[in-house]
Amino acid sequence: MKNRLVRFLALILVFSICVLGCCACSCADVTYDENGFEYRKTNFGFAYSISEGACTDKQIEIPKTYKGLSVSEINNHAFMSNEKLETVKISKNVENIRSQAFENCKNLKSVIFEEGSKLKSIGASAFESCVSLTKINVPEKIKTIDGNAFEGCVNLESVIFDKESKLDKINHATFFGCEKLKTIQIPNRVTLIENRAFYNCKSLQSIEIPNSVEYLNNQAFSWCESLESLKIGSGLKRIGEEAFEGCSNLKNIVFVAPYSISEIKFAAFSRCRSLESIEIPASVEFISSYAFSGCINLLNISFSGTVAEWNNVVKGESWNESVPAQTVKCIDGIVEI
Repeated sequence: MKNRLVRFLALILVFSICVLGCCACSCADVTYDENGFEYRKTNFGFAYSISEGACTDKQIEIPKTYKGLSVSEINNHAFMSNEKLETVKISKNVENIRSQAFENCKNLKSVIFEEGSKLKSIGASAFESCVSLTKINVPEKIKTIDGNAFEGCVNLESVIFDKESKLDKINHATFFGCEKLKTIQIPNRVTLIENRAFYNCKSLQSIEIPNSVEYLNNQAFSWCESLESLKIGSGLKRIGEEAFEGCSNLKNIVFVAPYSISEIKFAAFSRCRSLESIEIPASVEFISSYAFSGCINLLNISFSGTVAEWNNVVKGESWNESVPAQTVKCIDGIVEI
């Protein structure tokens, strides 16, 4: 019994020493430079991450190195709610911008990435509610932009992706509420556009979904009230629920052949009041409830398959509610709705 007690006390002592040692190391790893930036060791001690620290400058430059090591990360919440910050230049050595790094920096107008940037990821809400930001050039090597990254950037007019962009997904609510965003060229490696990715982007006028995109999820472009033209690439398999609901000025929808799309989900084009005609691809097998409800000017519906194929399409309740078109024109005849 005595030996067990001794062993137990010894274990407690070792554990306490380890904890205290870790704390001491952690504190020792936090240092500051002459600008007031805070640095912490990362990448197993082979690089540094950076935070605001005591820096209060309006224009800042994230350095390439600190104490001979690369500065590879901008920390979570690093400059969050810094109302003085107006311009940030990010060195090419930064590989990750962590979650909420610049969230709510209300006066941040300019984000400049050094040529040859190694940036791979932008974390969730990293630039959310940066209401003065007007333009962002996204570096080539970025593969991940997490959800809500630019949500609420109400003055963001231009997002430019590199022609060789590695981005493979546009996450949920990435550009939610970017009311002044007029155009965006979606990179041709993107395979998924997530829920509400461009929700309420009121100034978007045209969208081209590249052939690489396979899934367009729920409310992806809902209430993009200025959207007039939509081109949907050949790789798309499904249009999600309410994906284009409330796009009241949408006049032109083009599906690119060869078609892959099999399903148009619930209320996908609901309340597209300016839509006058549409050709539904023969690959479509399901048109869900209210898919075109409220398209009050949709006079012409055609189907790129046969009458028999159209009759085999599963159609949900009120898929064409308030639609004035009375027939569907197929390649071998006309069908009454």
